[in-house]
Amino acid sequence: MQQYYFYKHCAADPFFNMAFDEMMLDFVLERPDVILLRLYTWMPGTITIGLNQEMDRALDLSRLGNTPLIRRVTGGRAVYHDPSELTYAVAVNPEGVGLDAWRGSISDVYLYLAQALQGYLKVLGVRSKVVRTVSEPARSPSTLARQPCFASAARYELLATGGKVVASAQRRIGRALLQHGSIKLDGVATHAALEGMEASDQDLQPLGKRRFDRMADLFLRTWASILGGPPGGDLPVLEGSSRFLKRLERVHFQPLDRRDTFEQTNG
Repeated sequence: MQQYYFYKHCAADPFFNMAFDEMMLDFVLERPDVILLRLYTWMPGTITIGLNQEMDRALDLSRLGNTPLIRRVTGGRAVYHDPSELTYAVAVNPEGVGLDAWRGSISDVYLYLAQALQGYLKVLGVRSKVVRTVSEPARSPSTLARQPCFASAARYELLATGGKVVASAQRRIGRALLQHGSIKLDGVATHAALEGMEASDQDLQPLGKRRFDRMADLFLRTWASILGGPPGGDLPVLEGSSRFLKRLERVHFQPLDRRDTFEQTNG
């Protein structure tokens, strides 16, 4: 029988955040009987770029300043993860779990997770809708490549009254998948290094520990209703393992490399 586990990290180091998500994918590659869920925030704010993005096209490096820049193991476009953002991650290997929803195409899983996230936002008091049809204005591929993620909405992302509120990216290796994404409950912070975003006059505050814990509790309740029960007891040890420390070192010292988790798992 499948089991799921939940991790939470408030105000976590950005290199830790990306290394941990990658480690989740590594873990389910070897353990198809589990689902790993995670909720976390960032300190300091960080820009991540997609697996296949060209760095000099994704942002203006001369305006980066001291902001950390990391390449994600997933696709998608550049995102500024400010400390007010809530970020989720899900890792699963459908080979061993009992829910048919995990076994569909990339689009099927995006939709399934979008609907789950929509339910979570509803619990938080945020009404949202899932983007099902995208009608992009006429833009060249080079223009789209430069645009940051929150400058436009893609299929199966979530919109609320103030605009796009959830953006996600996915990576598959074999049957295993990792999907993670930004939840912008308080608005979208801008960064000078990213093009295509209007300056915000909102004073976005870091997500405090008390509020984060409340949101994490509601996130867990939402998934417990979907998966049919509470999470497993003892969390699998990820961050204390020698494999994780090796991965964290690589992310920290080679943050812009394309990291192939399968090769690292078997290396």
